[in-house]
Amino acid sequence: MYAIIFMMGAFMSDEIFFYLQKFHKLYKSIINKRITTESRNLSGYARFMVLFTLNRVGDGVSLTELQRLINYDKGTITRAVNELKEKSFIIKIKDEKDKRALKIYLTEKGREFNRKEKIFRDDFFNTIKSDLKDHELSSFKYVLEKLAHSTKNYYENMK
Repeated sequence: MYAIIFMMGAFMSDEIFFYLQKFHKLYKSIINKRITTESRNLSGYARFMVLFTLNRVGDGVSLTELQRLINYDKGTITRAVNELKEKSFIIKIKDEKDKRALKIYLTEKGREFNRKEKIFRDDFFNTIKSDLKDHELSSFKYVLEKLAHSTKNYYENMK
């Protein structure tokens, strides 16, 4: 009996992991295809995440804070930020308190990109969730929040 329950637990873990990974990979592919097509001069999910994160948390974020928020390695974030700066989606300004530190800000071009992406994301999620009832969405969000919290705790305890 315990073996069956254990196997069911392992199966459920694998199932959840499989579908989260599948969704994430598909969503990344959609975003990569979309930003490459729409922006014509912007590519890469990391660049999207930098713009999305700056829009969500606000301007004036340091590179270190951006790296922590997105949870990508420093090199990936640095390359993304440099490309976004080169293509005028963001600007870097020296921190008034610490002249060695840089703060990152969206430009009007970056804000416009986020406005268009918000419209797309809303349409995308409205389409994919159209078969779900409100209580199913609420339960799903609740479970995802709990999983995210537990995953964060697990990660922080690994250090």
